[in-house]
Amino acid sequence: MKNLSKQINDIIKEELSIINKKINGPVLLEILKYKIIEKIKINNLSINPVNIIGENDENILEDDLRNITVKLILYKSPLINLNSIIKNNKLIICLNEILNIDIENTKLKKIFNFKCAPMTGVIIPEESKCSFNYPKNSIILELSSIDKLLNIEKSKESTI
Repeated sequence: MKNLSKQINDIIKEELSIINKKINGPVLLEILKYKIIEKIKINNLSINPVNIIGENDENILEDDLRNITVKLILYKSPLINLNSIIKNNKLIICLNEILNIDIENTKLKKIFNFKCAPMTGVIIPEESKCSFNYPKNSIILELSSIDKLLNIEKSKESTI
């Protein structure tokens, strides 16, 4: 897993250096999703749970404007995680199994069921309520984005 994790981290670092620094949040994660999946396919990275030794690998990539946490997780047994509240914008890429995600839209009070096939991903906005169904021997790549500069515009007009 260390080798796969290192290769994925190198891909992300390379793509972050290319992407405009002003792009952040879900838009950044959406761009990264396509770039990461494309590079994994081009480089023919070996994604096999048998060859993976460790279970979790977490790295933090940081620059002046954003902080990206990268987690590569192996679920050796099936796991269901119900009603999780996502604190930061999150990208989830399923690398080898079909992952079921239920995302609740708090404004519309609707639940969207999403099947994440291998080599696809989904962006989950912050403050979303989600349920995850991880299958046995699934390998999941999670990227979490934190923007360092939040309120750069005036939120309230003031006159003197």
